[in-house]
Amino acid sequence: MSTAALKRIETCLEQLSEQQVEICSRLAKLEESLAVKPAHSDELLTFLDGFRAGEALGEASLGAWIEVCTTDAVRGALRTVQQREGMHAR
Repeated sequence: MSTAALKRIETCLEQLSEQQVEICSRLAKLEESLAVKPAHSDELLTFLDGFRAGEALGEASLGAWIEVCTTDAVRGALRTVQQREGMHAR
């Protein structure tokens, strides 16, 4: 695998990690607000849409990784994870 391909993968993984931290933070805030008052449906839908977008990004990132991966077994495992992320997003 080329250095450029590995760098692209690392960049995507960093972005996913940052999004995961943000989602966890938003989830914690949402849980806190639910402890005080029920969430409005718009607030909940906005949160869930952001979560869905993260899952879709995961699917796309894994697709980029699959394109540059040269090991059949790893590519197959990545496809499995990619399909699961896509299913979650949909």
